[in-house]
Amino acid sequence: MDRYVMGGARARQVLPRRGDGRGPGAPVVATGQDRAVVDALVGRARDAVHPSGEHFAALNALFAGDPEPMGAALLYHALCARVHSPNLGKALALLVVDWTGRHGVPFAAEAVLAATGIRMDGGPVLVDGRTAWCHEKADPDTFYSSLHVFDRGAVLLRRALATAPDEVRAAALAAMQPHRDANMAARVLASFLVPDENAWADDLFARVGAPGPYRAGNDFAMLAASARTPDDLDRFLHLSDLYGLDARGWAFPTLVDAIGPRAVLPRLVSLLPRLTKALRGKVLDLVAEFPSDAAFAVVAEHADTHPIPLRTARKLFPERASRIRPAAPATNHGLPEAPPTDLPRPLADPPWETRRVKFPKVKGLKVIDRPGESWLPGEREEWASRPLPAHLVKTTGLPELAAPESAAPARSDEPPGAPGLGTAASLASGTPGPGAAAPTVSGTTSPGAAATNPGSGTTNPLSGVAAPPGSGAPANPGAGAATNPLSGAAMNPGSGAASPDPTPAPTPSIDWPEAVRATIAGEHGSKRQHAVLLNAPPDLLPELLERWEPASFWDLPDWGPRLVATHGHAAATLLWRAPASQEHAVASVLLPLTDARSASRFARWLTSRGGPVERATEHFTRHGAQALRPLIPALLNRPNPNRPTPAGQAAEAALRVVATPERVAEVLAVAAEYGPEAEAAVRVLLDSDPLDVLLAHAPALPDWLDTAVPELPPVLLADGRALPESAVRNLLRVLAAAPDARAAGLEPVKRVCAPEPLARFGFALLRLWLREGAEPKHFWVLQSQGLLGDDRTAVDLAELVGAWPGQGAHQRAAVGLDALVGIGTKVALHQLDTIARKAKFKSVEGAARARVREVSAKLGLTDEQFADLMVPDFGLTAGEVFDYGPRRFTLAFDELLTPLLVTADGKRRKSAPKLADTDDRELAQAAQDRFKALCKGIRTVARDQLARMERAMVSGRTWTVREFREVILGHPLQRDPVERLVLSLLDGDGDRVTHFRLSEDGTAADLSETTVPLPDDALLRIAHPVHLGPDVAAWSELFADYEIVQPFQQLGRRVFTLTDEERAGSTVTRFDGVPAKPGRLLGLLRHGWERRGYGQWLASCPSDDVIMQLALSRDLPHSSFDGLPDIPVGPVRLHHERDDERTKDPDHPPLFADQDPIKVSEALAALATALQK
Repeated sequence: MDRYVMGGARARQVLPRRGDGRGPGAPVVATGQDRAVVDALVGRARDAVHPSGEHFAALNALFAGDPEPMGAALLYHALCARVHSPNLGKALALLVVDWTGRHGVPFAAEAVLAATGIRMDGGPVLVDGRTAWCHEKADPDTFYSSLHVFDRGAVLLRRALATAPDEVRAAALAAMQPHRDANMAARVLASFLVPDENAWADDLFARVGAPGPYRAGNDFAMLAASARTPDDLDRFLHLSDLYGLDARGWAFPTLVDAIGPRAVLPRLVSLLPRLTKALRGKVLDLVAEFPSDAAFAVVAEHADTHPIPLRTARKLFPERASRIRPAAPATNHGLPEAPPTDLPRPLADPPWETRRVKFPKVKGLKVIDRPGESWLPGEREEWASRPLPAHLVKTTGLPELAAPESAAPARSDEPPGAPGLGTAASLASGTPGPGAAAPTVSGTTSPGAAATNPGSGTTNPLSGVAAPPGSGAPANPGAGAATNPLSGAAMNPGSGAASPDPTPAPTPSIDWPEAVRATIAGEHGSKRQHAVLLNAPPDLLPELLERWEPASFWDLPDWGPRLVATHGHAAATLLWRAPASQEHAVASVLLPLTDARSASRFARWLTSRGGPVERATEHFTRHGAQALRPLIPALLNRPNPNRPTPAGQAAEAALRVVATPERVAEVLAVAAEYGPEAEAAVRVLLDSDPLDVLLAHAPALPDWLDTAVPELPPVLLADGRALPESAVRNLLRVLAAAPDARAAGLEPVKRVCAPEPLARFGFALLRLWLREGAEPKHFWVLQSQGLLGDDRTAVDLAELVGAWPGQGAHQRAAVGLDALVGIGTKVALHQLDTIARKAKFKSVEGAARARVREVSAKLGLTDEQFADLMVPDFGLTAGEVFDYGPRRFTLAFDELLTPLLVTADGKRRKSAPKLADTDDRELAQAAQDRFKALCKGIRTVARDQLARMERAMVSGRTWTVREFREVILGHPLQRDPVERLVLSLLDGDGDRVTHFRLSEDGTAADLSETTVPLPDDALLRIAHPVHLGPDVAAWSELFADYEIVQPFQQLGRRVFTLTDEERAGSTVTRFDGVPAKPGRLLGLLRHGWERRGYGQWLASCPSDDVIMQLALSRDLPHSSFDGLPDIPVGPVRLHHERDDERTKDPDHPPLFADQDPIKVSEALAALATALQK
């Protein structure tokens, strides 16, 4: 009988309950570096607290060595609410460990729980040059708190409470009781900490399930970890906020451990539609271990999108897998089969079944390495000047140069003799309190532990190391360049260069040597590491490139090209340290460079199953024999003459790419550098049949494919005959070969096979691979789509690629993007462009954007020009007629590009007419099928194109008249929308603008119906109502007269006009205090706003380096906001993107008058609409 055993990794995530036998867990290990990082964050949290408020004295007492729980609670809340750092979780955990060890479990439990009863929404307020926030008691109806942050320390506290002695646990419960009823968030956290306290749990779940406006805000993860029975789960299953579940791996394992797999399975299945795809995969991973047919059926049902759980279930329960799996249908396509004599060699006489020619081997060759670079015209200049996203050039949080002591104001609220930034004064000199547990932090302390900081009178209480006065960082003696070569940003005075702004910079000077040292030592988070790389003076970069081990290579497509263009092979030293998950991005940015290391790596990618084959092919095509030179020794070193080594196979693949007929002499000349024997051996390789070399050995096929061949659709020759099963199996072996061998083997196959059945065969194979677990070693199935696929494949594949990152399948998505490039049709490239613009996941969006740039560069186009050209035309012709015989219908489009059929009497139909008895059935059926296919294909393309045109209007994109005529007006899908819009003709300087519309005959007419000449080299754009000004009403009347319906809001678009006073300032107060529905605020994310600060405010960017910030009186939930109370909003303020809470300059804020008026109008109009009742 099956027995449920939770997998080891998941079992270790289960949070303990009292008496379940689980121990306190592994101790938290803290290095001296960890302690320094935590102390810095604690200092930031303390600075964020305004001196007013009832608990500020307790906070000061905590730092003075007289700890009070409410002071610790305020510090804990300030960390959670007002400090944003990748090390925040570490800081909270170390705080809890320290408090537990020094002051006892009751103290720590009271502090963490009491933190839920505090709110810090009043502010920001400037105090002594720093930004602080007022704190007050949280409302009793507070249900949504930063619990997804609070629990980082609470998890450790729960472990301590589960294993604490009875008297300590009783003291902790007594300390927590006064704070538990403060609000709903406190009740949730209390039961999370002590889930075995049944009275608390009964009260909590009764409240959660009771009707009311607040229940949807409850935290699912913490409730799941507190549930005891299926009834508890039912009370919150569909009424809780799922935000934060991705980062809280303990939630579902703890729930299953408490309730059991049988009871939890149907409830988890009902929850799946609400989960993100990544979370769905984690739940299915858990379900895959459940020992039941029902659980196996669930993972099998989701195998197309989540294949790994099915693979796990089959390994755990092989008998169940063989019993449940349906038998493959017998092959019975009823088509005549082609004899072997009519089939190409790879299918009828495969090379792996014939004896291979023996090749001479040459030993003892030493690599000749001559590093080189090969740039396309203008490529290096474009890469070096490519703009970087604002978040990559921010220097906020980097170490600052010491300011003169007189410039540092004293903290009026700091008590004399305060021992420092600390977690608590007892770290330095405290005595453990009642019920204290032994500290579980282990780490190292620097020799200077007893030193004090004469500049502030403080000691670092976690590391015990005194901070030098005023940060103590030396000035940068070596920086002489005026700009950073990567970001192009001017160096601040601390780097030895003049500031570009004659007025004093509002931000502090950066101590670049210290910043570089800290980056190399790993003391910065990922964002600050990149800030150092992209802003540090050039003389400091060589050491950084040589020694830095980055925490992350995310955003590599954005900053890698600039790095390579400015530093060449020195940059390669850093980039080759990137993890395998980034190999596609690395390959793209290192294309222009070649040396022995890069040649070996790119050659290996040529034969890899999931690597960047397209980039590797381009590398050897670009560099030719120069890239092949260092591979000659591996190419000719054959211990077995009939079987090359893996490195030799990779070198052979590179040889086949380089040795085109016009480059053979160049290849032989490079081989001759190794001697006459080497040249002769390479000549033998070149004279042999490539298939004999590339397909010398039969590629292995997976077991599941051996029995599934009958499930695949037939492959047909051009004359309609089908391939016999033996030829299909040979075709599968060709597909399973290395990429270069696959391409060579498929070439003769594609010449004789019909393309459409071959594409259907390929995609059916992909579906089968996904169903069987999508093992990465069989990536060849996905790669083959680039050689077999057609437009239909491209559309279906793009849908999968967009979803895969959500399942953790980032490499699979990257290979899928390469397959779209390989298909290469307009439809395929349009799908690639759509992913680059609209993908839900940033990783695949960035990778697609990089591929679009590559294809665009080859064509000499910008990304937008590329997108224009990639709009498929679906074979449409002007005035296309759909012929039913006696009846004929003309194709037209409405304002949303919905295809319509126009009858002879002018009536419009959205669907194809049914066949009538008088119709020509063959013609009518063909016309009907054609119209249905058009409707399906155009639906997505039309939506994307109208959205692109609207973006072009908002961004002010321009075309030349010649380009507009050829690309837009000459395209059957793009002409109709622009004839429904007002356009603007710009003179040479853009000072004089003429607004016009296009008539059906293509002539341009202004508001007075006067013809407007359109010179080919003039610029035009889609007019925004801000530019039209008072003429909007007249244009609207004209369009109404002509009954022109617009494809999107242009003339009827809401325009937000600022008053003169607002334009001259940096704040708009007219929205202050206006309540808004949470769902409407969330809708602003679709209009250019973005969430900031864990939902504490929203932001929009009206111009480069400027943020328009909307403060919220309550955190904006990430989901489950239906039924929540309104959230009053604050004023809209401008500040510089580079500012943070410590560096905002209230005396020199950005002004609305200096911002893009269209972007300001768009953002504020969307906000005004969201606030309407």
